[in-house]
Amino acid sequence: MTETQWNGEPCQARRITAIVADNDSFPLYWARHLVGTRRKAVEVTYGAETFYLDDEDGSGWNKVTHGGSPHWAHSSLTVEPDSVLPRAATLPPNAYRLHLPPAPPTDVCCSVDIDGETVTVRGTGDLPEEARTALAAVVRVAKRRFAEEALTDDKSPLRDHVAEALFTAHNNIGAWRTVDPDIKDRYRQLAEAALAVIRPHGTTLATQLREAESALTRVRALREEARTVSPDSAGPTWDAVEEALTGSAQAGRN
Repeated sequence: MTETQWNGEPCQARRITAIVADNDSFPLYWARHLVGTRRKAVEVTYGAETFYLDDEDGSGWNKVTHGGSPHWAHSSLTVEPDSVLPRAATLPPNAYRLHLPPAPPTDVCCSVDIDGETVTVRGTGDLPEEARTALAAVVRVAKRRFAEEALTDDKSPLRDHVAEALFTAHNNIGAWRTVDPDIKDRYRQLAEAALAVIRPHGTTLATQLREAESALTRVRALREEARTVSPDSAGPTWDAVEEALTGSAQAGRN
């Protein structure tokens, strides 16, 4: 039988496996990332005290068989008391999975078509109708905001696009990237002068578009209310009204 010692004095020690537990006494507990996993260890009984040493790399057993002095490094381990098994014992089914937290759900995305735009959303399966309606509203607002900023923001990339178009038309070549910076600045000034005329009209059109969409929303609400109150009333069919409203909305966007 192998002689085991702790601090140079005889002790009882055996090689085991056990489930790692947390230790709140040490904020920087070295094995916190191993909590819930089964690990090789050495159980040491010294006097009236029983404690555990990590032995995944053999350091725990090496210490107690070489006098147990501080000269031999070790890593103390806190374990679940009811999980201790002799190293040579046959482990019960799923022994290495005891106390493990459930695996987090897989983070996946899917593509959804909204008003002709492909939008990537988190989740799987079909998007519920309420979520699709809300997402469509967000997409419309984002597209309108982008269009407004392209016409009203002085730092918009639109200025460089216009400057490049002017340069290409005037010089009949397409080497804008290699043009001297001073020449680029002159064409940017021309583009800025053109945008100064366009921006007010863009702002006006954006305002008119918002007002038109708001009016269409009110008309649709009134139409639904009328359909509920008198679904068989005389006049244009609801499909005809819907078609007219759809056509008006598309005209306003164009």
